[in-house]
Amino acid sequence: MVSNLHSELTDDQILLLFTIAQAYADSSAWPTWYFVQNQLDRRDLDAQQLLKSLPRVGFAGMTGPSYGFTSAPQHHIGDADIIRLTVAAALPLPELRPLIADPFLRVLHHMIARLRQSTPTPTESARPMLEAVEVGLTFPNLPPGFLAGLPDILDGEPATWGASSSRTPGGSWTRDISREILKYRQATDLQGYVAKASEIVTDWGTHLDAPTTPASPIGRAAQPIALPKPTYVNLDLIRELEELDSVCHWSLDKLVGLARELNGNYAANQPYACHMLLRAILDHIPPAFGRTTFAHVVANHKWGTTDARYVKRLTEYRNPSDDVLHRQIRTGPSRIGMDDLPPRSYINALLQELLIVLQASNETSAP
Repeated sequence: MVSNLHSELTDDQILLLFTIAQAYADSSAWPTWYFVQNQLDRRDLDAQQLLKSLPRVGFAGMTGPSYGFTSAPQHHIGDADIIRLTVAAALPLPELRPLIADPFLRVLHHMIARLRQSTPTPTESARPMLEAVEVGLTFPNLPPGFLAGLPDILDGEPATWGASSSRTPGGSWTRDISREILKYRQATDLQGYVAKASEIVTDWGTHLDAPTTPASPIGRAAQPIALPKPTYVNLDLIRELEELDSVCHWSLDKLVGLARELNGNYAANQPYACHMLLRAILDHIPPAFGRTTFAHVVANHKWGTTDARYVKRLTEYRNPSDDVLHRQIRTGPSRIGMDDLPPRSYINALLQELLIVLQASNETSAP
C-alpha cells in the first residue's frame, strides 16, 4: 500500500472526515463508527467503502503498520468501535489544525527537547517521562478535551507509536518518550510532519520492518526490556530549580536534594522514605511564599482554581506522614504504603508555582 497523503480527496471522502471531525469538535470526544455510518446513510453514501478508499501509506496486508487520515483499520471496523482522525487529516480539513494538529506538533517538539536535554548516567537506560500535568502546565491554552485525549492521539501517530504509558482513574497519565521522535526534529509544520511520517511508514511497509521487538537469535536468550524508572517530582522542575539556585535569593540546594531523593525512593518503592521526604518538602518551602507554615501558604497564596484544589489536598496527606514519623512501635503491622502518597500532579503543581514565585521575586530584586 503506497499512497500520497497530500493528494486531493473527493467531496465524499472529505464529507466522511468532516463528519468525524464535527462530532469531535462538538463534544471533545470521538464518535462511534455506528454514528458515522448513520450520518452518511442519510446522504445515501456508503461509509465503509469511503473509509476503504481513503489514501494510506505503509503495510498493505491485514496486519502491519500503516498511516492515513483515520485511526481505524480499513479492512474491518465494528459499529461500537471509536473512530479517530489522525494529525494528517488536518491536511484536507484545515478546521482540524487548531483542535489537533497544531497542539500535537507543540507537544511533539516539547518531547523532542525533553529527550535531547536529558542527561542519563552511563548506567541508565530509562527513558524520560511525559506527564499530563506537565503538558497542562507547559501549554495552558490547549483546546478543550485535548489533554485528556492526548494519549490516544499519541497512540495513533507514527512519531509516538510503541511508547509505554499508564493512566490513573482521575484522568492523569504518564508516557515515556521514545528516541523514535528524534527523526521528526526537522518536521516543524503540518506538511513536514506528514511527509516525514509517510516516508518512515512507507519504508516500514516496503521492507516489512515494523518497529516491533526483534526475534532472539537461535541459542541466545531474549534480553529483558528495560522499563523506565517512575518519577514522582517532574525532572524538568528539578532542573529548573537547580539552575535558579545560583541566582536566587533563597538557597535551593536542599529543596533540589529532597526532590531527587524523593524520586529515588519512589522508584525504589520505599513508602516510608517517600512520606517523610514529601513532608520535608512541604515544611521547607513556606518562607519562599512569605509564610511560616504550609497551611498558611495554602490559605493565603493566590492560587489558580485547579492548583488550589491540588495544594488543599496536599494538606490532607500530612496524616500519613505523621503516622510514619511519629507513631511509635507497636504489636500490629504498619499499613502505610505507596498508595497513600498523593498523586504526583499535586506536588508538581506546587513546585511549578514555587518556581514562578521565585522567578518573579528574582526579577523584582534585579537592579
